[in-house]
Amino acid sequence: MTHPRRRAAAEAIAAKDPRGRIRVVTDPDPSGPPTALRTADPSWSCVGPDATHHVVFQDDVLIADNFFPYAEKVAAAVPGEAVAFYEGWEGRNSGVVRLGALTGAQWAYAIDEHVPSLALMLPADAARGYRRFAAEHGGGWPYDVVIQRYLKALDIPVRIAVPSTVDHDDVPSIAGNSTHGWRRATFFTDRAPLFAEPDRTCPEFSVVPFYQYGESKCAVRQAEGWECLDTDRYLRRAGLLDRCEAGLAAADLPALPGTVCRQVWLTAFATGAVVAGLTDRDPEPAAVRAVFEALGPGGLCEEYTGAELVPMIPLVRDLALTAFAAGRAAHRATADAPRP
Repeated sequence: MTHPRRRAAAEAIAAKDPRGRIRVVTDPDPSGPPTALRTADPSWSCVGPDATHHVVFQDDVLIADNFFPYAEKVAAAVPGEAVAFYEGWEGRNSGVVRLGALTGAQWAYAIDEHVPSLALMLPADAARGYRRFAAEHGGGWPYDVVIQRYLKALDIPVRIAVPSTVDHDDVPSIAGNSTHGWRRATFFTDRAPLFAEPDRTCPEFSVVPFYQYGESKCAVRQAEGWECLDTDRYLRRAGLLDRCEAGLAAADLPALPGTVCRQVWLTAFATGAVVAGLTDRDPEPAAVRAVFEALGPGGLCEEYTGAELVPMIPLVRDLALTAFAAGRAAHRATADAPRP
């Protein structure tokens, strides 16, 4: 899906499929207010008559090598699910990807937020039904929220690739999303796996720490839905806040604003505690480094420019690595202790 001004970029993406199956669909009203929602209708409706699945790419993507044979195998392995091949570092689901990477998962189910839709695959019948739903229920909502409500109405789960096999190319947004700042994947590989059979296992995390809009939060699954609360409140419930605060007080803090240091520490400490509760296995060092390098830009991309964020990345990463280790250790030390 593209705008006429970016048709050449979209055609270059389409040319990457060796079997030539990608159709370029342009905004039906290019002079209208910028919105992805308008182009989504024809993009989801042009499903081939014999297709089992339909993928929609936005026109500002970078696609991993081997993506298309990989996507075919994924479609065959999980025929009734939606698959997001990208999740940005600025969303709540960045925390889902981070937990997936740190626990060695290939996939993780999205939590209840907008659906990451930069590169999204749906079963063909679901793709065909999108236009009608959007016409009846889409008024006033952005595209990624409309499709989240649609998939929820169909009870279709959304699994996110870990790592992402599609990334966001850093070009100005025609749809008006540039106000959200620098946007990239939480964890990206430039070479999609060539497996004989993909692992269908897909964890559904019950606690997801994330860093967004400069604040550390935790999404906590409850019987009636997701609760979103400040991370220090979650850690107090878990009996870990005193250890978290003591670790922060003893840490050698980088040259960053105090609020940034505290919110990064809370997020990474809580992530370490959650990961320690899920697995005893040490995560892959490369994955640990990658997901915490994305933590600062994801949490601060609406407050700082990309140029301002670049020198902050290693400072945030190193602080987060210390906090992550402290959170793992704290969980292990208190795992058998009674909780209030």
